[in-house]
Amino acid sequence: MADKPMFIYVRDTEAADGTFDKIEKVVLNDNKVLVGMWAFRCVKMTPSDLQDDPLLADEGKEFPRFIFVSRDYSKIKVIEGSKIKSKTLFDAMSKFASKEYKVNLKKCYKETMKLLNEFDKINSAQKTLSEKRARLGSDISKGEEKKIAKEEAELEARKTAADEKRGQLLTFKLKDAA
Repeated sequence: MADKPMFIYVRDTEAADGTFDKIEKVVLNDNKVLVGMWAFRCVKMTPSDLQDDPLLADEGKEFPRFIFVSRDYSKIKVIEGSKIKSKTLFDAMSKFASKEYKVNLKKCYKETMKLLNEFDKINSAQKTLSEKRARLGSDISKGEEKKIAKEEAELEARKTAADEKRGQLLTFKLKDAA
């Protein structure tokens, strides 16, 4: 039994030819798909790799395609051809992950986006304080220095809390074996 379910991307060409690849540049870079991939062991295969794999060789007909494989290798889902869109892929990830994990992938995505927004706010505030400190230079008063130091400490506490939450969000707990 595998430690995670698998998410397999089978390219439509044997090697990258330098052309724009919609799947890699658009579909796989969608925020929802990126968050969803944390729940899977991600594998990239060529058509010849696929033919050499006895479990997957007969799965699907078109290229490119995505193949989901359960941890016990008993369930396989294929998304291929015109069905490959970010939304379709994330919906499939959510359904497949719900069978393996205790977490709801859609909820995890929403919480992750909130968390990323919090990191952006913290970084922006830290940059503003740093610029303020540089602008004031040696002319900074003791009161202003204390105020900036207090704000920096608050931001650091927010960052620590956000880091802890990130660790919790991206830890997917498996369901108990049936």
